[in-house]
Amino acid sequence: INTKCTVQQISDAAEQRFGMDFPSHTQICYVQFSEPSVAEPEAEVQQTPWYAELWNGMVGLLK
Repeated sequence: INTKCTVQQISDAAEQRFGMDFPSHTQICYVQFSEPSVAEPEAEVQQTPWYAELWNGMVGLLK
């Protein structure tokens, strides 16, 4: 199953869960592959190390 989440959905979830504010240009999207625990971030996210912990939380929230 491939799942794409919109920027707005993940940004809203992050703001509610972590109390973070994201600028309007923030792009956080991922594709979920056959294994539910595997998610591939977009390049922009991979280049932003501080997203790592937040990223794992978002993937868990959206399963």
